[in-house]
Amino acid sequence: MKLSNDNSNNMQPNTFEKFSSMLKQDLEETDPELYQLHLKEKKIQREFISFNSNDNIISRAVFQASSNLFVNKYIESYREDNKLRRFENMTDLLKITEARAKKLYKLDDNWSVNLAPVSGTQANLLIFLALKGKDTKILGLNTEQGGHYSFHYKPLRHQKSFEANLFHFYEFGIKENNELDYDEIEMLAKKHKPDILIAGAFIRSLDWDYKRLKEICDKYNMLLHADISHPAGLVSADLQNNPFPYCDIAMTVLQKTLSGPRAGIIFYKKNKYFSDSLKYGSTVMYGNPHVHVIYAVSVALKEALSPEYKRSMKLVQSTANRLCEKLRIFGFNVFNTTSHMLLIDLQNKDISAVDFEYLADQANMVVEQSSIYTCPNLYNKKGLRIGTSGLVRRGFVEHEMKNLAGFLNDIVIIFNENKNNIEETIQSERFKELKERIKNLALQKDFNY
Repeated sequence: MKLSNDNSNNMQPNTFEKFSSMLKQDLEETDPELYQLHLKEKKIQREFISFNSNDNIISRAVFQASSNLFVNKYIESYREDNKLRRFENMTDLLKITEARAKKLYKLDDNWSVNLAPVSGTQANLLIFLALKGKDTKILGLNTEQGGHYSFHYKPLRHQKSFEANLFHFYEFGIKENNELDYDEIEMLAKKHKPDILIAGAFIRSLDWDYKRLKEICDKYNMLLHADISHPAGLVSADLQNNPFPYCDIAMTVLQKTLSGPRAGIIFYKKNKYFSDSLKYGSTVMYGNPHVHVIYAVSVALKEALSPEYKRSMKLVQSTANRLCEKLRIFGFNVFNTTSHMLLIDLQNKDISAVDFEYLADQANMVVEQSSIYTCPNLYNKKGLRIGTSGLVRRGFVEHEMKNLAGFLNDIVIIFNENKNNIEETIQSERFKELKERIKNLALQKDFNY
């Protein structure tokens, strides 16, 4: 039989040299379009002051760790023969990272860790599926008053959700003093008999009484799941209540107060009926661990274990309290806080949340419009959600909060001076001067990469 004379895979010498040369090029040379996009993003981050409670500034070490050689391969975690040499370093990385995660929250060997989730939303989905699969009953804070959309999976902002066909959701709310209504939670638990109670929120400035929630769970045979995505850093520094003595499962992301890359971690008790599903089910959900991301996660966890980090969390909390005080002096209705997060009710100001967010953006500030418990509406938001984690990491501390609160107040003043006209506000000299002041201050607080 005559063999094919197909030489399509035989790269000519000149072609190979060009290909080999391309592999050695820096990003600026290989893809100048995206390199310029990177420079533009760097300019925005340097010149903006971010009050966004979702945003943070990673360290230089985490930044460096986010680009690493583990991106070239992956570990086949479902294989029992992962003692092969090619898996050795990745196996060590996973062990080191799991040990650091457990040490951060003082967990013993009764706990295990799943490092596979690439986001908190995926982590919550795996948790729900691990309990009973389809038809799991879930009780959590309603989205209009602060519950994250991954607690409910119902249509939000006109999005459709397939998860709404999998689970049954029940919701509790916030009382008029910004406190949780634990009596309502118990009443709903008695009425609906959920499988899981979620202690966690996307928009909440106060703490949780995990002990009370555990008592309700025990009484009505529910599991307690703590989603500490926002306060994770504060919890690790003993500045907020610790859920681990009471919960069966916990989850956090890294990119908020833990100041790491975008990733999630699930903590779960061993020897429970759901333990194997949380250990092995992630292979089906996420594939194999993204070890190149976990490498940066591990560095962030090591930083979070340091005394310096714990002191920074105290500063984050005290700075939030100081910013709250200064904003109230300017007449803002700010809810009480025990965390990094501030919630502002704008209903006493002559400006909408959407206009405030837009004008702040035009003035080189990041704030986020938010639904609040005093006006729970996802489609006509009356509040702002801001935070101090990124501010402190950038170098803004307590004595500078008067200045930053003044910037936010100036947005309202200048808007009102221009008869609440967006374009006239942006074109006004006072607004341009404000933008320049913000930009100059931001550049004085540059980050080192």
